[in-house]
Amino acid sequence: MDPFLSLHQLTAYSGLSRSTVQRHLSAARDALPCYRVGGRVLVRQSEFDEWMQSKRQRESVAGAKVRRAIGE
Repeated sequence: MDPFLSLHQLTAYSGLSRSTVQRHLSAARDALPCYRVGGRVLVRQSEFDEWMQSKRQRESVAGAKVRRAIGE
């Protein structure tokens, strides 16, 4: 079963704040996929999971900062 999550349910599921979720829903690039039905915003749990997986970092944050600092 692949449930639709309301914003309240999504914040509980993800551990993200409501404002962070809303920012990702309205992002110009790589927005969190959603459905707007009757004034409600719904997100499929599987689509959220896929979107989160795309955010996974493969290197440490410190390593990325060093690479940017030295211009790589």
